[in-house]
Amino acid sequence: MFAKGGGSGYVGPIVTVDTVCATVSEARLRFVTITRRRAPERGRRALPGVYVQNGETIAQASDRCLADKCGIVLPSDTQRFTVGVHDSVARDPRGHSLSIAHLALIPNFDDALPDSGTLAAGAVLEPVGAPRTLAFDHDDILEETLAWMRQHLWTEPRVFLGLLGPSPATSGAIADVDEAVTGVRLDPSNLRRRIAASNLFSPTGEQRATGVGRPGKVWRLNR
Repeated sequence: MFAKGGGSGYVGPIVTVDTVCATVSEARLRFVTITRRRAPERGRRALPGVYVQNGETIAQASDRCLADKCGIVLPSDTQRFTVGVHDSVARDPRGHSLSIAHLALIPNFDDALPDSGTLAAGAVLEPVGAPRTLAFDHDDILEETLAWMRQHLWTEPRVFLGLLGPSPATSGAIADVDEAVTGVRLDPSNLRRRIAASNLFSPTGEQRATGVGRPGKVWRLNR
């Protein structure tokens, strides 16, 4: 609704932000869900979501939600993206609401847990691909976000930056991120061709031992 004095009497839909807070751990893409404590959909798993307050940006609302509901405080260099809007009039039984799908990528998830080192009660970091039926239309939001990540992984350097971090990375680490997002493991020759074709990475001239096989080539992300 417009503020008093706006003149039109317009009443619009509720605006919410639902966040896919994601990281790569053990070569798997994982994201945060919560257990809803209130109706509707009480007791079901859901993406962390919140109403956007007057005077608040989407990023600020997402930060507030993750802190209050998950115990997550995003580092200042977190890579964030708005990936879509979900506007079905039937998506929420409380009334017409627009959901802004927000993506936050964290290279080291422990860095986002500054207080106790654990997620808040009811919040879970779970792997993509596990069977689930999330509340509302959150399955659709998640799938749209994953599709966006697959589409932009090798064209938008901030996606790799958000999952690898700013430090140079080995070929194996790059392959882990690619596999986590796409679901397909590239063999070394195809990975080299993909890296070269993307122009996202430059070789540092170093090699780094990974504990398995030969030392891996080290790459710097071009930003």
